Amino acid sequence: MKTLAILLFSALILASCGNSNSDLLKDYAPGVYIREINHEHAIGMDTLTIKVLDNAANTFSIVKSSGLNPKLDGKELSREYKTEKFIAELRTELKKLYAKNQDETFTLVPETNSILMGSTEYKKIKKE
Repeated sequence: MKTLAILLFSALILASCGNSNSDLLKDYAPGVYIREINHEHAIGMDTLTIKVLDNAANTFSIVKSSGLNPKLDGKELSREYKTEKFIAELRTELKKLYAKNQDETFTLVPETNSILMGSTEYKKIKKE
């Protein structure tokens, strides 16, 4: 009986730790993240805006906005804009947002105040 009580208590502690991590990630994810672009082919900025859609279902809206000035022979051309929208599900055990039916993964990195879209890093500048 004593062994059963110890096992149940241990399971309760582990479960509460999991929920705490889940809540921290749910709280961290919403916000505005940016990436500056400056290389030989373009100059500009990408922005990811993440908002909670359904807290119970762990779903988030992600809007990626890009504004780029392509370069041709070292000269900047006129600005081009692009917007992509994603609906993503948070998988707390992996620290990832998975965009449903869009084959895109966003990895939450609270330790460095950033998010990775694939291997591209965006820095958080505003909490939503």
